[in-house]
Amino acid sequence: MAISAADKARSGTKEWLFQRITNALICVWAIITIVLFIDHQPSNLADFSALLAPIWYKALSSVVLVLGAFNSVLAGWQISTDYVKGLAINLIFNLLVRLVTLVYLVAGMYVLWGLS
Repeated sequence: MAISAADKARSGTKEWLFQRITNALICVWAIITIVLFIDHQPSNLADFSALLAPIWYKALSSVVLVLGAFNSVLAGWQISTDYVKGLAINLIFNLLVRLVTLVYLVAGMYVLWGLS
């Protein structure tokens, strides 16, 4: 995909399909999360933590977070190829997108698994 070392072997159809599947999974995760909040209605931090503590929810959230990170890098690459002109600026833009994505991926995993 967009994160491959050699950015020459791309398939627009595969990237489009990956984005659609990823977005569908993110929507499923959002619906599950909304239903959990409506069903349990956490009123304090302890209730909220208990609601998001099950391993299945953390695992699902982790998968969605990783897929969102791949989607972010792919979207950054698409934006850079369409709108960012100049090879050096394009490379810098893609590097920044990947760094920001890595930061939010690490921070998200820390919040999911590191905080108790």
